[in-house]
Amino acid sequence: MTAHLAKHSYCTNWIGQYGDGERAMEKLSRQVGTSPAVLRDTYVHIVVDDDEWGQIQNFGALGA
Repeated sequence: MTAHLAKHSYCTNWIGQYGDGERAMEKLSRQVGTSPAVLRDTYVHIVVDDDEWGQIQNFGALGA
């Protein structure tokens, strides 16, 4: 697991939980230290299917 992949997983999971509205993107961008534009272009542009989404959501969970 690289830091970049971990950041992708965190951002994707966070957007899945809190939505991708402008206020949510601004809050997330402050958390990860980048602009909303860079955040969209680099970290939350991934399209995943249901199985992949389940893996992302369970990343780091005990027993997963």
